[in-house]
Amino acid sequence: MTTLPSDPNAFDVFVSYSSRDADVAIDLCAFLEESGLRCWIAPRNIVAGREYGENISDAIPRCKCLCLVFSSNSNESPHVASEVALAFDNRVNILPVRIEDVKMNVDMGYRLNRFHQVSAPGGNIRVQLPDLPIQIRMLMGGRGKGAFANRRTGRSIALVSVMAAIAISLAVSMFFAPE
Repeated sequence: MTTLPSDPNAFDVFVSYSSRDADVAIDLCAFLEESGLRCWIAPRNIVAGREYGENISDAIPRCKCLCLVFSSNSNESPHVASEVALAFDNRVNILPVRIEDVKMNVDMGYRLNRFHQVSAPGGNIRVQLPDLPIQIRMLMGGRGKGAFANRRTGRSIALVSVMAAIAISLAVSMFFAPE
């Protein structure tokens, strides 16, 4: 039984793709779910009686990561561009999975070129990217949605600074301690 997107804690990953790449996206979703990640994918998770856009607009900000199946098809899809923009604007982690070597259009490139991307030419993700579920968990980092992978909070920086100061103090005291 699939969890409905009305549950804010239901999903880890939103799978974004062009309908022309549905086979790859469905396999990617199954692969991630087999590893224990909870995925939201259209049309499976669309709530009956609600518009697609409404469902998607509710789901993306509630996920911790948007996994984009990137191809020439998704590169030209206005719907995929809207999903990426919504994830970007809501500070949802984004992981582009390239299944084709295609230059990103200006809109996609603006939002995605700064993110590390993984490649699975031809779309055989299970074979080419066997550690993808681990990478997604690392990207989510236990910090949940709204934390781009590379950013640290002021609290964690302060903790590291205190620990470094203690280590330096100990090293200095050991160096100058009488034998």
